[in-house]
Amino acid sequence: MFYHEEYDEHITEEEINNGRDRFLKSSDFISKPIKSVRCTMDENILQLQYPLSDRNNKHTIVYAAGSYIIMFDINEEKLNFRKCAGNGGIGHIAKNPVFSHIAVGENCSNPLIIVYEWPTFDIVNVLKGSAEQQNNWLSYSRNGEYLCSQAGEPDNTLTIWDWKKSKIILRTKSHNQDVYVCRFSNFIQDHLITAGSGHLKFWKMEKTFTGLKLQGHLGRFGKTEISNAIGIFSMPDEKVISGCDWGNILVWNEEHIDIEVTRKFRKSCHSAPIIMFLYSENDALLTSISMDGTIKFWYYPTVDTADLPENDRVLEMEPSFTISVQDSVGNAKIMGVCKIDDSDHESNDYFIQDGNGGMWLADIEMAADAKPLKRLAKFHGDKITSLQSSPFGYYIATTSLDGWIHLHDVTNKKLVFTHDFKVPITSSIWLPLKIASSGDIFVIGFQTGILKIVAVPLKKCIEEKTQNLTKLVEIQSSKPHISSIRHLAINRNTKTLISGSDDNTIFIFKIETGPIKLSPIGMFILPGKVTFIHWKPSEKQVALISCASGHIVEVKVPTTRPSYTTESFLLKLESRVIQTVSIKSEIRRQRYFFDLEHKKKDKLSNKIDKLKITWEKNPDAEIDEASYFEDFTEHDEEPPKIYIPPLPNPVLFAIYNPSEKGIWVSIDGYDAGYLYEYEFNTSRPVMNSHILIPHKNNISLTAITMFGTDPLKIFMGFADGRIRLTNVQLTNVSDFGDYIEYSIHDNKKGRVNMLCFSHDNRMLYTCGDDGNIFSFMFQCDNKVIEKCMISISELPQSPVFVGEEILIIKEDLKLSLEERKIHKKNLKALNLATTEKDKTSCLLYGLRDKFKQVLISNKLLPETLQLSDDYFQLDNRINSSLIKEAQCEMNKLHLKLVFDYEKSSLGLKYLKNYFIDPIVTNKFAVKAILSDVKVKTLYHEMCDNLFSNLVEEFVSKKLPKRPKLEEIKDPESYSYCSICRRRGSIVLNKGAHNQIHNVSESEIFLRNVLEEYSSLPKKIQSAIDRFAARRDFENQEIIKIQNMYNNKPDNNNIEEKELLDNAWDTIGYLNLKTGSDFKLKENEIISMEDKFKQYIQVKKEAFNLKTTFNEKVIGLRLRKISLMHDYKQFKFNICMIQKEFNGSEITTPSNFPEVIMDEFIDSSLIDSFEPIGYWDPTDLVLKPGKSHFLHKNVIFDELTHLEIIMQNMRKEQLKYRHKHLHETMLIKMNMFDDDLMELNKMRKDVKLRIKFLDLLALKFEEELIILNDFDLVEDEYLHSVFHNTGLKNDKVNQIQIIREEIKYLNDIINNKSNMLIDIQHTFDMEIRNDGFAKHLKKIFKKKLKVPKLKSDDADDTFSSSSSDGSDESDPEFINENAESFTAMSQEVVFDEKVLPVGCDPKLFNITLELRSKRYEIEQTIEDNKKKMDVQNTRLSLMYEEFDAIENELKQNINELESYRIKKQLKLNDVKTTIVLNKSQITKAKLLKSCILLYGNVMQDLTNRVMELKKEEKDIIYTYKNEKLVAKQFRTEIIKMENILKSYKIAIKDEMIKKFKIETDWNFLDEMEMTIINYMIIKSKSKAKDTKESFIQEIRLLENKISSKTESIIDLLKWNTFKTKILKDVCANINKIQQYLMEQKKINIKLQNLTMESSFTMELATIKRTYDTLLKRKEDISEKIYMYKCKGKMFPPIVKQSCTKSMQSQAVNDKSLATTSVTPQEESEESWTVNDEQLTYNMEFNVEPKKLIFSKQSSRLTKQSLHYDSFENVDEGYKTKKWTTYYDDEVIPPTEAVGDFAEYNDFGERTDTQNSMTDDNESKDCHKS
Repeated sequence: MFYHEEYDEHITEEEINNGRDRFLKSSDFISKPIKSVRCTMDENILQLQYPLSDRNNKHTIVYAAGSYIIMFDINEEKLNFRKCAGNGGIGHIAKNPVFSHIAVGENCSNPLIIVYEWPTFDIVNVLKGSAEQQNNWLSYSRNGEYLCSQAGEPDNTLTIWDWKKSKIILRTKSHNQDVYVCRFSNFIQDHLITAGSGHLKFWKMEKTFTGLKLQGHLGRFGKTEISNAIGIFSMPDEKVISGCDWGNILVWNEEHIDIEVTRKFRKSCHSAPIIMFLYSENDALLTSISMDGTIKFWYYPTVDTADLPENDRVLEMEPSFTISVQDSVGNAKIMGVCKIDDSDHESNDYFIQDGNGGMWLADIEMAADAKPLKRLAKFHGDKITSLQSSPFGYYIATTSLDGWIHLHDVTNKKLVFTHDFKVPITSSIWLPLKIASSGDIFVIGFQTGILKIVAVPLKKCIEEKTQNLTKLVEIQSSKPHISSIRHLAINRNTKTLISGSDDNTIFIFKIETGPIKLSPIGMFILPGKVTFIHWKPSEKQVALISCASGHIVEVKVPTTRPSYTTESFLLKLESRVIQTVSIKSEIRRQRYFFDLEHKKKDKLSNKIDKLKITWEKNPDAEIDEASYFEDFTEHDEEPPKIYIPPLPNPVLFAIYNPSEKGIWVSIDGYDAGYLYEYEFNTSRPVMNSHILIPHKNNISLTAITMFGTDPLKIFMGFADGRIRLTNVQLTNVSDFGDYIEYSIHDNKKGRVNMLCFSHDNRMLYTCGDDGNIFSFMFQCDNKVIEKCMISISELPQSPVFVGEEILIIKEDLKLSLEERKIHKKNLKALNLATTEKDKTSCLLYGLRDKFKQVLISNKLLPETLQLSDDYFQLDNRINSSLIKEAQCEMNKLHLKLVFDYEKSSLGLKYLKNYFIDPIVTNKFAVKAILSDVKVKTLYHEMCDNLFSNLVEEFVSKKLPKRPKLEEIKDPESYSYCSICRRRGSIVLNKGAHNQIHNVSESEIFLRNVLEEYSSLPKKIQSAIDRFAARRDFENQEIIKIQNMYNNKPDNNNIEEKELLDNAWDTIGYLNLKTGSDFKLKENEIISMEDKFKQYIQVKKEAFNLKTTFNEKVIGLRLRKISLMHDYKQFKFNICMIQKEFNGSEITTPSNFPEVIMDEFIDSSLIDSFEPIGYWDPTDLVLKPGKSHFLHKNVIFDELTHLEIIMQNMRKEQLKYRHKHLHETMLIKMNMFDDDLMELNKMRKDVKLRIKFLDLLALKFEEELIILNDFDLVEDEYLHSVFHNTGLKNDKVNQIQIIREEIKYLNDIINNKSNMLIDIQHTFDMEIRNDGFAKHLKKIFKKKLKVPKLKSDDADDTFSSSSSDGSDESDPEFINENAESFTAMSQEVVFDEKVLPVGCDPKLFNITLELRSKRYEIEQTIEDNKKKMDVQNTRLSLMYEEFDAIENELKQNINELESYRIKKQLKLNDVKTTIVLNKSQITKAKLLKSCILLYGNVMQDLTNRVMELKKEEKDIIYTYKNEKLVAKQFRTEIIKMENILKSYKIAIKDEMIKKFKIETDWNFLDEMEMTIINYMIIKSKSKAKDTKESFIQEIRLLENKISSKTESIIDLLKWNTFKTKILKDVCANINKIQQYLMEQKKINIKLQNLTMESSFTMELATIKRTYDTLLKRKEDISEKIYMYKCKGKMFPPIVKQSCTKSMQSQAVNDKSLATTSVTPQEESEESWTVNDEQLTYNMEFNVEPKKLIFSKQSSRLTKQSLHYDSFENVDEGYKTKKWTTYYDDEVIPPTEAVGDFAEYNDFGERTDTQNSMTDDNESKDCHKS
């Protein structure tokens, strides 16, 4: 059963599941009213009654109205109703295409989808869980097995149902935005589409390994503007057709828009969105149905087979047929279409839902015998603004914003009258019978502020039972307001009417009944727009007005028009105003605290009860009450915050409460859900008197009406489409708990805006914003009241309007009544001003006449009595004042109009810039004279380079210019390591490294022999010369042979390759852009700049053509103007001739052409021309009347004979002239016409050329757009190629450097290897024929190993830096090496250092020298090989990196080429226009298979064919000749081979003859070299003994020299050391002498000072303390020094680099005593020496080696070091006990002192400059 709760109602899932096992009752799924707990009313108190009738299956329309399902029988025109299952609205109704079912999707909380059996409405199945709040759309699959439902906000879920099993198959969220439509495909079972706000989505039901899935793909609009979609249709080929906001048809292929269909010239297919598509497979017709009321048929194969360019996917076509759904009432706004019978495929009958209010029956087919359209019903097409019940019967009148007024017969459920005012109606009122006894007069308010009184012929409409046979009568029209009239109200005595408007005013009318008329009383201004007007029940003239600004105004209106309203309708009325205040948040906050207090009390009582129970069970238990109740105070939730809206919410209505002491106010927006009570005595609502409307906390109360007294029944309408009937007791009017609620209108859009009763309060009428009107039987006290019907005869009689009785006031409705008053007032003032102005003007005219009379009288007086003119002039001050005032007025006027002037000037400038300035030549035509031909100028505008900005932007974005791709790709155009001039690619040759050149044995022999060539005998020299000459001859012959091979013709000739490449480009290959093997060359690459240049050239050519042609037309027009001047002169001359002949004898032919002025020629140019008359001397004789002189003085007689002859001659002359003038004029006309005809013919050619150029420019524009899209990306690709090319070049350079390094190392190795070979050969030559050769070879081949000596000086902190010490240690080192070598020599059999007995010592020494050289060379080779291995490793890595970069470069080049081909293919799609001759068209049968070429290309191909034929003949001739030459060469080769064989045999015989064996040439060389060596050895053996004796003498002399040299070196060393010490000692002596002199001076100064006894005592104490400290210092210094020397005595520590600074610190005790020393310097740390500062060599007396020490101790350490140095020096001089260690020899001190004395002068001379600088430094140190 249907389950009822207090407010939230639904059917439980358990009941539905149980219902599947049994029959589902249809009555269980009809929603019932919602009753409160205290409800005392029957649920049938309001009953929607409808007649039961048989439902026809095919002629019944099912649609939704609010919460009801309505069945409309079109044959019987009867309605049936069924309430929905949930207390909400109905979202969508769908019909099953196979089964006789309908599915209804409802809108409420957790809405159901119910499948009904048609027409019985038995429940087939109930589907639950489709949505949370609303179902937007339902759709069945083609076979009717599945149902698709689309939910609305907030879930937007798409659900696929197996409706037979009430089972959800698939479910997903379709989109975040609103979804309007979901449809199954009509051809593919598992495809469906959803569409909505700005999107389209394609769905497929696919089977996966996890089950059935619903996969969706969102459609992409691409370049098309994003649009909402309503109409969608799936085609058999899986394409989808959809509509859009601008009315075009979109064809979707997969997820992209493939084609957009428009009408010709890009007109929209429809003027409104398309809501549905139909498709006929038989006729291949696609039908589009649109909101614009048209149904159009399109031939779909045209759309399907269209081949459109990628950049413009728009297809222009016209519909095959169009059906317009319209009639005399108006056009339809098609909102939905439904086929009557889906099973009948031949039928095309459809029901059409009209958004403008109505339903239609249409035969939608493209046939001549189609059925006519039929309107089935008429409704309102917009929001209903008023609902009025009849004052005498069950009739209601409704008005709407669509401008229609409808009268309904509620009893018979018929529409009896309609009328269209063409203006939106915003309010109306049905005048009561007290005012209009006929009961058919209305007062209607319009959106324009107009108020009309109209009479509706209701009785005639009811009697004749047809609509609109009689017209509505307008009685009165006025305009009290300037904006929409929102509310009309009549007071209870029906004497006053108030209209409230959006212009913040009310207007009060007095209602007059004889005849009916509204007399204006006045208007009253309010704080805001009027929303509601309520009359006070107890007072007739007090009204309560509600405003949208949140104000409530109580005003007392007058019954008659006050006297002060003659000039304005503004009334001065007594009023009270209330400004509403938001207290809803405060009410909620109070409610929260109230509920919280109740909860606390309940909890506290529960705690106390539990505590009592505990005490009862355990009386002796001790319970801490404080801790027990401690957890009682929990942390409460945060109370609601006070919120006040920034702007007051509008007041929906304000009415007096039953006691009339206060007012009830309903407020919209945030403050909805309460009925507030206000009093005019307070500014705030009464806090405790607000009425809470149960379960309507946030729902606005929009309408209210009351019935009865006690109990008071209040009918309320809400924004959710529900109405509520509440019983209220007068004793407690704030209790609204006794209520019953009905769901009537749509819960989403069905805001109830009006409730009203019938005239007898037995019927209740409601209307809502959903456009629905409902009538209910009000059965009070549960009594069934029969229908109240009155007969037609009881209807009030309509009055017979006589012309005088009907008051039709044709007022000016452009102005309101108040505006008309103000206008009349202003007009009256203007008339008065005009009258005063006229009076003043008349007075001024009279005074001016009097002034003139005075002036005349003054002139008539004698001069002595006349007044001067200055007397009558006005004072200059008056004139200047008047001028100044006029100038001020002009300045004011200028300032007033300056903005308008500037605005107009700018507008004129813009118009001129847009329309006039771009035009170079205006359009005009020049007509011919003798024919109707005319030539027009070409429309000529300035060239507007639309693409210049585009090109500039492209150039700015473009990267720097790159090298051509051919320069990068073509490696053969470069040498081994050539680099492109524009950074092309370096070509790397990865060939084998240079091989080591093997030096022949003969070359080494010659090289060694030539070194001693000059010392050899002549016999040996001649043998050597012969051997060298033969070797040179052989080498030269070998070089000749190699040169001959090198000069052999190469097959890969560069010139031949170029010729072949040229042939490929020119022979039989046109390099077509559409070819599969098409490749772009660098010179064929089209850039945007080049294309823009072509575009500019084309534009310039077209511009020049137009300019040239228009200049010719302008010249022709000037010629015509000149011809018209000639024609005017011609007519003048002919007229003069005809006057002379009196027009009888000479006449102009009637068919002589006339020069007519063109409409584009300024007539002033012709009128300004005056004909020129000419004078003939014979006129004096023949026309004496023309001579003024003869005419006055001569009396003429008859003509003489001579005069008669002259007169005849004159006539003949004039005849000839007459004829000549005609002929000349006709020639000029013919010439003009010929030129015009030629120009007209030229115009065709020029126009054709310009048209061709325009088409070419259009092609260039399309190409520019394509190039703009492609060139930037191509530039990026080119940049990548350029970058990688640079990397490749850098890598090649690095490789080249490494290869050069390897080559350099290889050359060194080769040279050293050659040197090894030379050494080896030299050694072999030296030991050849020697008895000790084997022993010497062992010595020579032995590898020398240098022993590694271990140095154990890790613990030694001293190192030698003295060259002297190192020299003396060399012998010891040599001895140690000798011992190690001796130990090593014991391991070998022979001793290489022992000369074998009998061996040549020189040869032995040469062997050792050659071995040492060999070792050095081998070591060098080994080092270089290691370096070369490292370089080879680097080279291999470089090659790998080079290969990676080269591969990437190739990939970039391939991508660039493919992208360029893609761009070229895109450019190929651009269509162009060409001009073909007629012969070309006739020869080309199929243009698609033809190739179009330029004429020069064809001529070049033809010429090339002739050249190739000629070249073919030449090649054949050359081939024959070369064949003969080759034959001769082969014969000669055979002869030469025979001669070579004979030479080889002769050489063989000669060798056998001489050497008895056959040998090679190498044997001969070796034999010859052996002979020469033998000769050399034999010559050398004689001088061997002499050389040995000389060598022994030389050795003895060398030993003597070496001993003497060593002694000299020792003496020099000792002398140097002594000189060094002498220099230091002399410098110290000089310093000490200077310090002593200074100290003496200081002592003298001190002795001269007179000091007090206290100072003297203190000074003595300080000196004693100083002496003690100095002694302690000396002791400590000696101990430190002893520790440093490790108990030995050494010379003073002298740091050579700091000698000067140390000497400067050497002062005596007295100077030290006077030196100012800081406490920090006197500390113990200042007297210590940093052990880490200096290290000493214990073996040699060398300068200390300075180590790293910290900055903090450096100053103190240096100071102590200086003091120590000084003390040590002083001690040395005193004791003279120190000795100097030098080379392990002790030098006596006396000798040292003698040396010092000896060299004292030398020290003074050499160190003079140093002493000066040392003095300065010592002074600085002393001061410090």
